[in-house]
Amino acid sequence: MIAAKPNYKKNKAKYAAYKEIIKGYHQKKVKQLIKKYSDNTSMAAWNLKLK
Repeated sequence: MIAAKPNYKKNKAKYAAYKEIIKGYHQKKVKQLIKKYSDNTSMAAWNLKLK
């Protein structure tokens, strides 16, 4: 989980850093690693489609 304080957008440098961290985290390889190391008990939620 990635979290930030509500006012992080006010600091452009911090905002840019958070965006880069999230961009890196949302890669296909990270999704594969989550699945691999959790023995299929966890999944990446950023592309999860719920009905």
